[in-house]
Amino acid sequence: MNKTYPFRLYNSLSRQKDIFRPKVSDKVSVYSCGVTVYDYCHLGHGLQAYTIGILVGYLKRLGYEVKHIRNYTDVDDKIIARAQQRDIKPLELSERMIECARRDFLSLGVLENFTEVKVSENLKAIISMIEDLISAGHAYATDDGHVYFDVLSKHDYGKLSGQKVDCHHASAREIKSGHKRNEQDFVLWKPEKIEGAYWASPWGDGRPGWHIECSALAKMYLGDSIDIHCGGLDLIFPHHENEIAQSECANGCEFARFWVHNGLLTIDKQKMSKSLGNFITIEDCVRRFHPEVIKLAFCQNHYRSNLDLSEQIFIQTLKKLLYFYQTLQTCEGLMQRLDMPYICQKFKLAITLHDAKCIPQEVLPHLHPHGAEFVKLLEEVTEAMADDLNTPKAFAAIHQVFKLLNQVMAGKKSKEIAALCSWVRQHLDDWFALFGILQQSPEKMLHLLSLQGIEALGVKQAEVEALLAARATARENKNWMESDRIRDQLEQLGVAVLDRAGETFWTLA
Repeated sequence: MNKTYPFRLYNSLSRQKDIFRPKVSDKVSVYSCGVTVYDYCHLGHGLQAYTIGILVGYLKRLGYEVKHIRNYTDVDDKIIARAQQRDIKPLELSERMIECARRDFLSLGVLENFTEVKVSENLKAIISMIEDLISAGHAYATDDGHVYFDVLSKHDYGKLSGQKVDCHHASAREIKSGHKRNEQDFVLWKPEKIEGAYWASPWGDGRPGWHIECSALAKMYLGDSIDIHCGGLDLIFPHHENEIAQSECANGCEFARFWVHNGLLTIDKQKMSKSLGNFITIEDCVRRFHPEVIKLAFCQNHYRSNLDLSEQIFIQTLKKLLYFYQTLQTCEGLMQRLDMPYICQKFKLAITLHDAKCIPQEVLPHLHPHGAEFVKLLEEVTEAMADDLNTPKAFAAIHQVFKLLNQVMAGKKSKEIAALCSWVRQHLDDWFALFGILQQSPEKMLHLLSLQGIEALGVKQAEVEALLAARATARENKNWMESDRIRDQLEQLGVAVLDRAGETFWTLA
């Protein structure tokens, strides 16, 4: 592809798409808020990890060296409460849930794009940042061992979320008795000595507040100022607002240049949440639908928009993935005709040309009249991704590529068409690797997706096989009326029957 497009990324801080440029020309630092590990990961966690994975992968595609840190909050009130219910130590529960999270992210194919860090292993850095904030006059300790951040000490507090601060200060007497100066001041250190979840500090035994954890971890692993901070829309306030306040007051510089927030998964328009009990675990979803189906469903929605889940969305996405794999299966058969020496000789190309991807795009119209159209559609994919990772627009163009591929492959077969299809397939593969889809054998996936599809429709494989056997018997007996009746019955179940070269195949209708 010849054209290049500047990468424009929506920045929640500026409230617009800004051209992305890192602090250091060839390196990008990314921090993302991870999971609070008191329960199994739900699909919303999978969406966030996948979204950030695409961002990180795209930055690498642009040639950047990316360092991505993602934390596990393994010290938290919810973890303590759940551990007490199970009569185990909080960090024991956390470690179990982290192992489950790793397994879930691996099953979804989103584990390799970050370096994980844990709060419990970085208390020294957290305590050090709290001390810096107190020394700079941005935090204060009460006589009962609490430490609070003074929001009024940060003149631009609220710049990310737009939240306004109540300007009331408590009296000195109230502060000494353990109260806050201001109702919006937030806790940096809690003086609670719970077995398995407390550490020594200058203010007494206790544990850190939630917000200070991410600020300290980002500083420790990425430095005082980072390029991109990621998280869900629900974290803008108070979590990310408070991170900005702490980090900028402690470090004396801008914390994050870009704030990137993904939309939330909802069920019946209500945010998916472990606390609300309306969540689907990654494990349960992967058991029902192949990870590629889940990821393709995510891609149909722009990352900044909320996605309302339903069974129908997954079934529709499964059918779309089936269509893609069916096309690739046909394409692979045609690609076996590829003869690069012939193409090089016919079009006077460099003899070093060894694969179809290297064919200059100006040659494509000579391979087939639709050659230039393929170039245009793939340019649309490139342009869409450069425009704030617009995956819905990119996949609209990809769908048109597949539609055109099927049209081309339905015509007369030739070495020129084999070269064209190979060129298109190889350029598509670069994008599919980024999206984590269409990475499997078409033959294997067509069978697996068909089985998952009929199961999702409530149809048993044994029922389909019995009807197919009955239809085969009717065809052997030349009972065409019965054969057609059974075929219609299968179609009503959502199964399409294909008779090719003396063999019968089935797939989703």
